Amino acid sequence: MIGLLRGLLGRTRRLRPLGCDAELRREFERVLHDGPALRVSALALELGLIAVAVTDPRARERVDAAQGTVRRVLDELRDVGDALYPSVLTSAGLEPALRAVAERRGLALALDVPPAGIDAATGSRVCLLLTDHLRTLRPETSVTVRVRGGRRLVRVHVSDERPDGGPRHHWAVLRCA
Repeated sequence: MIGLLRGLLGRTRRLRPLGCDAELRREFERVLHDGPALRVSALALELGLIAVAVTDPRARERVDAAQGTVRRVLDELRDVGDALYPSVLTSAGLEPALRAVAERRGLALALDVPPAGIDAATGSRVCLLLTDHLRTLRPETSVTVRVRGGRRLVRVHVSDERPDGGPRHHWAVLRCA
């Protein structure tokens, strides 16, 4: 029995939040969205208008190639913004934000989150902690997340299993705001 516990504890790791707080990460995401991402979106629209007016086939190919590059840059900016602070978190909350991150990463996610009881600030911190962990996993990994909250503490347990590896367990305890 002790050997089994040691084996289990050896595979259990503590989740650690990044040093940056949730409000700062949210502000970084806003600056990125309202600045460079917005300007790149405007550039993509302008290139679309130019593409309609261009009649020379070679020039059209160059404009199309530039449009493709601008779209990829915009996608990358959005990925960075979502890594900083998932936009769904603000509008829809913890569970939809985690599902969006898992879907984008190609993860099979099972969530066990209480419908109420966690305040918005703590939910945001929990989401960022879990989002950072989900971003470290390979696509096709099966992940189970369990969150339990009280008045003072929130407990988080994550189990993940890659298709080519055994199960791993992670945990965290966060103070409520």
